[in-house]
Amino acid sequence: MVRILSVALICSLTAVVAVLPAIAAGPLPSVVQVIFEQEHTRSLAAGTVIEYRFQRTVSDERLLGAPYSDEIKVDVKGELAAGNRTVGIAIFTGERGRYLSYPDLTINPLINFYLDRSVHSFSQIAGGDPFYLKGRFKAAFLDGAAVEPVEVDYAGKKVPGYRIAMTPFAKDAMATRMQGYEGSSFAMTLSEAVPGQVVELVAVLASTQKDAPRLEERITFAGTGRAK
Repeated sequence: MVRILSVALICSLTAVVAVLPAIAAGPLPSVVQVIFEQEHTRSLAAGTVIEYRFQRTVSDERLLGAPYSDEIKVDVKGELAAGNRTVGIAIFTGERGRYLSYPDLTINPLINFYLDRSVHSFSQIAGGDPFYLKGRFKAAFLDGAAVEPVEVDYAGKKVPGYRIAMTPFAKDAMATRMQGYEGSSFAMTLSEAVPGQVVELVAVLASTQKDAPRLEERITFAGTGRAK
């Protein structure tokens, strides 16, 4: 069983004990299978560094701060007897930079960062209790997210993958209190053919209210390297 990070959003999800089916055969897997039951880092050798590009775009710098781009790196430090990995994640650089290390993990920690940041950003722009919003994300993963097969570009060719899209607050009981942001969308694209399996993670926070600020954050796979 893959060890899931002790993040409230992830630990609260119901485990689905099933093997991820091949993309070419059988029914589509569930969101939980693609994200939380998949072993994103198990095939990576110690010393592998996966590089991602982060881009933050805003419509109103006065309200949301300046847009910026940065980098995120996931590094595999070692292998454990159970097949899991010691994995670290370097989030941004310079004054924004921080590093987190996990001693026993196969899930890509970038997913945890994306989910937690999405909830935090939504809470800041739309309001609402972060604990309540995490609960809505949980419900969206289990019941409301759509999984579709896609092709992604990697190493000069098309490879199979999955795209998971959801609007977790669209039908929420508290939607009328979300300042028009209840239709905000979140999408994750993953492929077993890409190191670390994460291809792209996108959060688009947009409101139906006139002149409300729009926030988009996008994380894309940029390549791999070796630890120095």
